[in-house]
Amino acid sequence: MRIPLTCCQRLYVLCFLAVALFSSQGFAQVDSLIRELPKLSDSSRIQTLIDIAIEYTAKGEHDKALKYGLMAVEQSRTHNIPYLQFSSHSRVSVVYGHQNNFQKSLEYAQKSVAICREKYPKGLHLAVLRVGNAFRGINLDSAREYFLEAHRLSVIANDSAKIFLSFRGLGSVYSTKQDWFKAIEYYRKSMAIEQALDTNAVKYELNNIADAYNHLGQYANAEPLVRQALALAEQSGDKNDIQGFSETLADALEGLGKYQEALKYYRQAIMLEHELLNAEKANEILLIQQRHDAAVAERVRQAAEQAAREAESRRNLTQYSLLFLVVMGLLFVVVFLGKLKVNLRWLNLLLVVSLIMVFELVQVVFDPFIQEKTQNIPLYLFIFSAGIALFLAPFHAMLENFLRKRLSRSKTSTEEEGA
Repeated sequence: MRIPLTCCQRLYVLCFLAVALFSSQGFAQVDSLIRELPKLSDSSRIQTLIDIAIEYTAKGEHDKALKYGLMAVEQSRTHNIPYLQFSSHSRVSVVYGHQNNFQKSLEYAQKSVAICREKYPKGLHLAVLRVGNAFRGINLDSAREYFLEAHRLSVIANDSAKIFLSFRGLGSVYSTKQDWFKAIEYYRKSMAIEQALDTNAVKYELNNIADAYNHLGQYANAEPLVRQALALAEQSGDKNDIQGFSETLADALEGLGKYQEALKYYRQAIMLEHELLNAEKANEILLIQQRHDAAVAERVRQAAEQAAREAESRRNLTQYSLLFLVVMGLLFVVVFLGKLKVNLRWLNLLLVVSLIMVFELVQVVFDPFIQEKTQNIPLYLFIFSAGIALFLAPFHAMLENFLRKRLSRSKTSTEEEGA
């Protein structure tokens, strides 16, 4: 029975994933959760795969994120669930973007746009944004066009949250093009909406604007903005943000001639960079160890399976040989008894039994092949057995005639000796 996830259950899954991924045994725990997925409904299972991909992306494990994202893509396509098709393709596009594989990122972003245009118009704005993000690594002019299209769609929808994302995208394009005044213009538009929405993401716009001012040499304008960004980052405790914002602040302070304070923030940025790098290396080592352990376990399992197959083969060969000897022995007994004064009726009975055992021996020898081909379907089993019987019928007749002639000669010889 498949059970759909309620909102509370999904929240529990997300909390579990967050704890699991940041613990030393996280990957094994997530893999154990994967084994429970068949119990869920189709939509809940696909959504959980997407959630797992999101958590792995946040952790920086992009290969794992891609694995589960692609699983979600395949299953959403199989079950034809529009929202999940859009969401899974969008997630895979994001992961490829983190891997700097912009062509693949663009491919999946464009697929998500096609899905939205065909059957999920609600997600079109975000899908277009994904295309713009992918184009940032390929063609900045194309990226700008898609961000402008995303802005147009968000204005039509009158959705402030969507509008600020399109402004942020345009700011990033102009920043990459080193058109700092345009970048500041769009970052400020994005920041104004974020402040109205009271989101913590405003710290990124503050840092982006400050960085643009640094490039323009307007360090006095940059300093207060990046200090606000750093304060927000310290409140959240995100070391990546603190490291990046500390470096931006140090650049501004150095430009203002505040060298001692600039040196303090440079040191802080370098220390955090080393700390993050060491954590990343430790995580890589853990991943390598886990992969090594998994490879060793797989080799042990395969060796055990091979040993079991070889043992089974030896056992079967021994038993086949024994059965063959028993049948041959029975045939010999039939011929031998023919030389004695044994009732012909009993000899005929033994003859029939021995011939049946020959047929059964052939059945036993071919049984693995029959089981594989028929999959234990009674009708197919009957057809195969009938085919074997028809195939053996001529040999059966030849063997029966041979034995009867031997018995007849033995009986005649015995009677002549008695006379």
